[in-house]
Amino acid sequence: MDTLRKQNNIKGFTLVELLVVIVIMGIAITAIFSFFLSSNNFFIMGNNQRDSQNDARLAADVIMSEVRYATNAKIVSSSEAAIATGNAIYLENNKLNIVKEGTLKQTISGHFNSLNFNKNSNDSNDTLTINIVSSYGNRSYPVTVVLKLPNLILLSTSISGVTSGVAIKYSTL
Repeated sequence: MDTLRKQNNIKGFTLVELLVVIVIMGIAITAIFSFFLSSNNFFIMGNNQRDSQNDARLAADVIMSEVRYATNAKIVSSSEAAIATGNAIYLENNKLNIVKEGTLKQTISGHFNSLNFNKNSNDSNDTLTINIVSSYGNRSYPVTVVLKLPNLILLSTSISGVTSGVAIKYSTL
């Protein structure tokens, strides 16, 4: 009689219980995997955004260091800058080209959409506004820099050419 009682008290899991646990674990694993994939997509999107913004900032820094101490500056069209005999900066095929003494010296690759130079005149001097737009996917990241050209102020000259253009020719001492 004791052996019959012991056999009836044997505990274990039924098939239904096991199936319920498997379904619950499947749902939990699917949720975790979905979270991982969406987190990874946000991480990649953030990296691409950072790269595009860094490209635009780098281009702005290079342009500022090149043009800041210009003794002569002229805003021109891209085609005029491409055949420059002096110094020029222009955008071509989404690359920023820097020409020095008539020779292409540096190309900065990036996701550049547009580059625009604007002359802003006030009472005594001109400032140069540089607008660079870099993009990745369907998002654009603009960078705007307003630059005073101290040598132009000292020499009492101004930025020549059109008031707005896509390239700049310049000379330095």
